Amino acid sequence: MPDDDAGIARLLWERIQSRDWDGARALLADDMVCRWPHSDERFEGADNFIQMNRAYPEGWEITVVDVTAIPGGAVSRIRVDETGARFHAASFFTMSDGLVQEAVEYWVTEGSEEPPDWRTEYARRPSGA
Repeated sequence: MPDDDAGIARLLWERIQSRDWDGARALLADDMVCRWPHSDERFEGADNFIQMNRAYPEGWEITVVDVTAIPGGAVSRIRVDETGARFHAASFFTMSDGLVQEAVEYWVTEGSEEPPDWRTEYARRPSGA
């Protein structure tokens, strides 16, 4: 088991990816809270968080882009590939005693927003759009 917050965050994603639900649960404090501001949802308790992830329809693969330690926790960026869709998440974890106490996650669907016209002269669109 990692002894640093970034290692714990990375291990959490690896265990979720491998569908090791008991292993992922072991990294969470019982009263852990996860907030998703983009959809105004709050998952209270580690068991609810694990059950929500477990219930997600199959067919997805997580790639950990990077994980960085911050004071009191870690920040991660992941990509989730699913048939016909790709999602990105930035997660901010607060840790205590080697367990995730809180997570604030921002999820976006790749390509789900059109950029405003005023930015077109400054940006390149890798997809060629």
